[in-house]
Amino acid sequence: MNTPPASSPQASRRPFGRRGRVALLGAALLAAALLPASAQSVRVRASADRTTLRLGETVTYTLEVSGADLSGLGRIDPPEAERLELTRRYPSRRRSAALADGRATETITYRWTYYPLGVGAARIEAARVPVGGRVFETQAIWLSVLAGSGR
Repeated sequence: MNTPPASSPQASRRPFGRRGRVALLGAALLAAALLPASAQSVRVRASADRTTLRLGETVTYTLEVSGADLSGLGRIDPPEAERLELTRRYPSRRRSAALADGRATETITYRWTYYPLGVGAARIEAARVPVGGRVFETQAIWLSVLAGSGR
């Protein structure tokens, strides 16, 4: 094998030989494998039961977190809202599990209820979901608030 002397200019351009590159690749793959499963395969989805409502009505915001292992799930706060008020700070919470194609998936569903503070555009901000050292974020949801029914 022709290895240039350590002092040659060619050696300084290649900081790792073939073995070094293989070792580096192996270390990177090992680091990825050691990431908690919860941080590797998490899905976060947000929705609202309606996008148009009237004053006096409420909107239910649902946040669904699913993955193979949610043991690293951190505290989830209700998303901030613009021109909407929470009816209560703590969500209703449901946990379920499913088995499909030999893989177990856990889903935790959080629901908060908001009521509008006035007519016009309103928004529920993005939710932030910490799992296994990573933070997943949803999209904000825009709502349209109309005047009361006039009954």
